[in-house]
Amino acid sequence: MLRKLFSFMLVGCFTLSATAHADENEDMRIVSLMPSNTEVLYELELLDYVVGVTTVDSYPEELEEMAIVRFDSMNLDVEELITLEPTHILAHEINMSMSEDILEQVSDTIDVEILVVEDSEDIDGIAKSILEIGEFLEVEDDAEELAEEFLARVDTLTFESERDAEVMVFVSLQPEIYTVGDETFISSALEVLGLENSFNDIEGYPSVSKEDILVKNPRYAINITGMDDMEFEDAVLDLNLSNLDINEASQQCTVDPDLLARPGVRVVEGIEAVRSCIDE
Repeated sequence: MLRKLFSFMLVGCFTLSATAHADENEDMRIVSLMPSNTEVLYELELLDYVVGVTTVDSYPEELEEMAIVRFDSMNLDVEELITLEPTHILAHEINMSMSEDILEQVSDTIDVEILVVEDSEDIDGIAKSILEIGEFLEVEDDAEELAEEFLARVDTLTFESERDAEVMVFVSLQPEIYTVGDETFISSALEVLGLENSFNDIEGYPSVSKEDILVKNPRYAINITGMDDMEFEDAVLDLNLSNLDINEASQQCTVDPDLLARPGVRVVEGIEAVRSCIDE
């Protein structure tokens, strides 16, 4: 794993800047446009400065009790964002194609700094994003400590891993089957446990066919579709995958997608959930 993260210079992200950082932390008004960014803010004890998050943010639970504005990150309301007068906006590469023009309008209208966090392709990328956010909000020491703790937990899981099996991650089953390929933090998370991604010959989050699955013949199915155990088992049976191992409920692992599908610090909990399921 990458072990020079802490001499890290801000690379792989860009900042749209109208003014310098707020002089004091209490002046910060942060909008987070990605749940994983919000989770990092929480771990850095900056939640009190958050004034806006996305409609799909669900962690921490305290968000439900806070007087904050909810934004649809796929369809940002530029006027509402400007009216909120944030000092800092944490965006993410994954939704920039839909929000870049809007964020530029906001930057041209009010004094705000905007950090676009690069999409993580592996576990080290998540640690880098923690450091990016820490540097952006001038809490570098806290961010370094958090990143170190995160990587230490991952290393513990790596040390414990003795598994050797191919797995397929189901991101979606209906109307199309989507899985996880190579160059993704989820595939990297599986490698921590000594598991091989059946579709590591494809990059990103591809759509695959029933025939593709039959050829790969994975031993385990990791369910991050949001379906519960029974729904997922029925959906897999409906695919008519002959006698593949993943037809059996004992070869299926349902994991909270908020843990394994978000590139934040809680991905460690997602890895632990996969480990617990496979080791049963």
